[in-house]
Amino acid sequence: MSFFGISFLTAGGMYALSVCSEMTSIHRNGCYYFDISLINLIAFTIIAYILLSVIQFIYDRNQFFDNTYQIAVKYHQQTAHLEGLADTGNSLTDFYTGKPVIICDKSLLGAMAKPEHSHIVPYLTVAGSGTLEVFQPDEIIISPEYGTAKTVDALIGIGAQENGKAIFNPKLMRF
Repeated sequence: MSFFGISFLTAGGMYALSVCSEMTSIHRNGCYYFDISLINLIAFTIIAYILLSVIQFIYDRNQFFDNTYQIAVKYHQQTAHLEGLADTGNSLTDFYTGKPVIICDKSLLGAMAKPEHSHIVPYLTVAGSGTLEVFQPDEIIISPEYGTAKTVDALIGIGAQENGKAIFNPKLMRF
């Protein structure tokens, strides 16, 4: 759906550009070539960037991440129920799998805090840097206070959280 929308917008923009401007266009081998000056190309690129940034800002601002979340982590017939905190500052991603990491306190995970298969992920925060042990649970379900629960594909990072909550990136709740 997005592909078609972007294709139609691009085609309409190119048509409007060719009709409304004094540029010359050449059609060869099924492609249109426009004679656009470097100044116009830079200006159009800046305008497009600003427009996309404004749209992204409005979209992100309208997301409600102030909810209380309950997170259920299932691993080998064990389930840990955690209180969750959506934090846009948590952009930790496992470089092996590309999956986001939900950071949990070791004491909240109980017996899951010693997983069979885990690996180490380096992290960098404002307070410093270090490593975090991560593992792939069988299932992670995030339930907001208002809304429907969502199963997410993420890893669990075993850390020491001062607030006793599981910290996750709110983008996990988008898709």
